[in-house]
Amino acid sequence: MMVFSWVFDLLRNMWSTGTEEEPERHEEEPEILSGCPDCDQQERKYKQSVTILKMNHSHQINEMNSALKKKEDELESVRNSLKNTGTFNKKKLQEDCSHHKETHRVSSCWQCDQQEHKFHQRLVSMEMAHTQEIPKLRSDLKQKEDELESVRNSLKKMEAFYQKKLEEQSRSHRAALKQQDEDLRSFKDRVASDVSASIKTGNTVSLNSPVSSSRLLEMYREFKLLQWPKVKDQLRSQKMNPQVTRNLIQKTFSIAKEQMDSNKKQIEHVFDLIKSNSGLTPQKVEEYRKLAILNLQMSVYHQKSLIQPPLCDLEMQYSAEVMATLGPLFSQCYWMGCLLALNNPPLHLDWDSCFPGMDPWAFFPETLS
Repeated sequence: MMVFSWVFDLLRNMWSTGTEEEPERHEEEPEILSGCPDCDQQERKYKQSVTILKMNHSHQINEMNSALKKKEDELESVRNSLKNTGTFNKKKLQEDCSHHKETHRVSSCWQCDQQEHKFHQRLVSMEMAHTQEIPKLRSDLKQKEDELESVRNSLKKMEAFYQKKLEEQSRSHRAALKQQDEDLRSFKDRVASDVSASIKTGNTVSLNSPVSSSRLLEMYREFKLLQWPKVKDQLRSQKMNPQVTRNLIQKTFSIAKEQMDSNKKQIEHVFDLIKSNSGLTPQKVEEYRKLAILNLQMSVYHQKSLIQPPLCDLEMQYSAEVMATLGPLFSQCYWMGCLLALNNPPLHLDWDSCFPGMDPWAFFPETLS
C-alpha cells in the first residue's frame, strides 16, 4: 500500500508539471526571420522536432495516466478488502473475548462459592468446638481463683505470724541490750574508782596516755634524732662551745628535776595530812597521791608554751642570735625534764654513760633510765 501511494504521488506530480508547462510550450512564437536561408531552415527543423517530442511526451503521459487510474482502482479494491477483513476479525475477536469472559466468570464464581462454603463449614465447626470448651474453661478458671484465694489467705496468716514473732524478738533484743548497757554502766561505776588511778599512774599500761613511759621514751628519741641535729648545726655555725652547751643543757634538766621534786614533796605532805585525818585506807591515799602527780604531769604536757626555764643569766651572756637558737632548745629540754621527773617511776638521763668520742656535740645519752 505504501508503494502504490508513492507511485501515485509521483505520477500525479509529473502530470501536474506537464499540464502546467504545456500551455507555455504551445504558445505560438513569432517567427523571426534572420535573413539567412540556412538559419531559417534549421530553426524550422528544430521547431518540428520539438513539436514531435511534445506529441510523444503527451502520448506517454496519457498512457501513464491510464495505468495510474487502473492502479488506483486496484488500490481502492485492496483497501476495501482489508477494511472488511479487519472489521470481521475485530468482531470475531470481540465475540471470542466475550465468550471467554463469560466462561471465566462462571468458573470463578463457582470456585468462590466452593471456597466460601468450605470456610463457612470450618467456621461453624470451630464455633461449636469453642462453645463446648467454654464451660470447662470457666470451671478451671473458678478452681484456679479459689486456689489463689487460699494461697493469699495462707500468706496473710504467715505474714501476721512472722511479724508478731519479729516484734517479740525485737522487744526481747532491745530489752537485753538495755539490760547489758545498764550492767556495763553499773560495772564501770563500781570499778572506776578502783582502776582509774592505777591505769593513770603507770601500774597498768595506757595506750591513750600521752605521758606514759613508752611515749616519753619515744618523745626523747624523736628529739635526739630529728631536732637536735638541726640545732647542733646552728650552734656550730654560731661558734658555740660544745662543752659549754652540754653543761647548760644538763643544768636545764637538773633545774626541771629539782622543781618537780619540790612540787611532788608538797603533794606528798598534803596527802600525809589526809592520811592521818581521814578514814581512807593507805592504799587509797597512795592512789590519790599518784593521781594528783599524774594530773600535774598532764598539766605540764598540755601547757608546754607556758613552761619556761629561767634564762635571765643566759640572756646577759650571749647575743640575740645565739639566744634565738638556745631559747627554744632550753625550753624543750626543760619541758621534757619536767615530764621525766613527774613520771612514775621517774626517768632521767645518764650523762655519765655518754662519751662524745670523735663528735664533741654527741653528748645526749642513747636512752633513758
